[in-house]
Amino acid sequence: MAAGLVSAPLLAQTAECDRATVATAWFCRQQAQAGYFLDFGLCANTVDAGRRDACFKAADSGLKAAQGACQDQRRVRRKACRALGQAPYDPAIRPSDFVDAVTNSYFPLRPGTILVYKGGRTVNTVAVLSKTVTILGVRCIVVKDVRFVDDELKEDEFAYYAQDKEGDVWFFGEVSLSLDQGAVVSSAGSWIAGVDGAKPGIVMPASPEVGATYRQEFALGKAENMAQIKSLDEVQDTSSGRSSKILTTFEFTPMEPGDKELKLYAPGVGQVLAIDLRSGEQETLVSVKHGQ
Repeated sequence: MAAGLVSAPLLAQTAECDRATVATAWFCRQQAQAGYFLDFGLCANTVDAGRRDACFKAADSGLKAAQGACQDQRRVRRKACRALGQAPYDPAIRPSDFVDAVTNSYFPLRPGTILVYKGGRTVNTVAVLSKTVTILGVRCIVVKDVRFVDDELKEDEFAYYAQDKEGDVWFFGEVSLSLDQGAVVSSAGSWIAGVDGAKPGIVMPASPEVGATYRQEFALGKAENMAQIKSLDEVQDTSSGRSSKILTTFEFTPMEPGDKELKLYAPGVGQVLAIDLRSGEQETLVSVKHGQ
């Protein structure tokens, strides 16, 4: 452990998950301060006195907001540690434990499948490609996800999944691009398991149990989506008379404490509905096409 850090004694006496929480909060605060000093320097190079003073005030406000976000992130991580336990997150990935196809009933990935979701001004198209990539020795299926808002491309993403012999679907990383008027403005949130300490997570368990909480991805300080199984509800199909269980998950991330979603999954289909709990906006599955 680095010498001279004020928080070092605290870290040495803290359980593993909480230790990561404390360390990440310290890192977040340092980033907030570094951003403030950069903004301060830019303000100092503003000639007009009125604009310069306004710039300094905006920098102060930005620092306070960033520090508040760090506190919120720490709170969510601490809560997650209570649910996940204190053990270090270090899944053992053995290529021989994985199979070629993703057949989990609640997260099937059949190459050639195209799912289209709509909500408000947004159209989201998810395509399961026939190509694969190998990550940590595991062959992963590639899924392309594009999001349009008012017919303008806003997000372009490639995600990588693989299923183990037990039926758990693992998430091995993503390349995520945010665009504005055709130009890439950010790749934040992109990560690949095995690079810079990133580790895969389970995006869909083989046997979902109500109340279970799990990591969907783990790239500390970059991508930390988590989920909890909220319910498995029996639903009757009035046309066929058959019943099935709809799975509902609650998804959250310390990176954006205010971002919380409910997602509903239907067996044999996958995700059918996503509800943004902050805005109330919904994205509903409107079409499914299967390739030959």
